[in-house]
Amino acid sequence: MKAISGVSLLIVIFSSCVLAMEEPRELLEGREQFRIELESAKARYLIGLRKLRKIYLQCDETEKIKLVQEEIEFVGGLDFTEIVPDRSDKLAPDLKITEGVGYGPFRVGATREELIRSLGQPDPGSTKRWVQWKRKHSIHCLIDEGRGAFELRFDRGFKQPLASGIRIGSSVKDVRKRYAEPDHVTEKGAAVKLVYSKKGVLFWTDKGEVIQMVIFKPY
Repeated sequence: MKAISGVSLLIVIFSSCVLAMEEPRELLEGREQFRIELESAKARYLIGLRKLRKIYLQCDETEKIKLVQEEIEFVGGLDFTEIVPDRSDKLAPDLKITEGVGYGPFRVGATREELIRSLGQPDPGSTKRWVQWKRKHSIHCLIDEGRGAFELRFDRGFKQPLASGIRIGSSVKDVRKRYAEPDHVTEKGAAVKLVYSKKGVLFWTDKGEVIQMVIFKPY
């Protein structure tokens, strides 16, 4: 009887050792299964984000901001770059151009690095002195190391107005009504340049309409 009890005790001890040895294996298997399920969930999530990004790109600026805020609240601290592209190259749609100052980050005195950080990489064909974002924003500027951006140009395709209400397409009559007589007038073929040096703004016009607005430091 004592021998049987001894054998039983050995079996119990042996079983406990075997279970103790198998537990890490089960734990590892559980971890591997969890990893597989996590990878699968991440893949499904990224597919959903790509679909959502297509919706995002079709929204206007207000809807985009709302969508981003809602998704950030839902996702928490996860990387959101799959859905939201870098918006540093976006000009604020509700701003107006300020004479002698500029338009948001596109301002007189800004360095090349500041402009690129705000507007993204310039168009091909840009030079050290002439930097263009015509394709994205219909804007370009003259710049140097000493003054930064010193001549900001707004071309056809740029829809936002000056603080005065003048915009691309406005009539020369309206320009004179808002700013009175220009300080300087230059004719170049059919084009006419109206310079308001004290205001820090000039207008290139053609056939009686504004075709380009230029902002600079008043003098």
